[in-house]
Amino acid sequence: MKLHYTRPTDVLSMELLGFWVLGKEDVKHIFNALAACAQEHGTRHILLDFAKSSIKMTEAEYKIVMSQLVVDLIATPIEKVARISTLDSNRESIVDSTYETMQAIMKLPLEFRSFQQHQDAFNWLLE
Repeated sequence: MKLHYTRPTDVLSMELLGFWVLGKEDVKHIFNALAACAQEHGTRHILLDFAKSSIKMTEAEYKIVMSQLVVDLIATPIEKVARISTLDSNRESIVDSTYETMQAIMKLPLEFRSFQQHQDAFNWLLE
């Protein structure tokens, strides 16, 4: 995993290096590190790239872990989260429905979008 913060753009990026099959504990660890780093730097923008990974979790576990990340990010200055999408349509559907459900319930103070290209995601973060 590579976490990188760029002060001039105020973007914290997280990328998995190589192909990984991630279980629930792996994803929880990554998300905890991400939230801690966002809090430490006071960043408002995150770029996530899990595109080269495979998730080995049930849908329910995935939703719980994602929900915890969102709750953790609420305690930070994060305003926007951009995510590089995968080719797994089932996974993409779970990600989208989890965010929409949480947004409807909690009126989240952050925006979330998935992108296919890094540059598009980066441009959106800087808008």
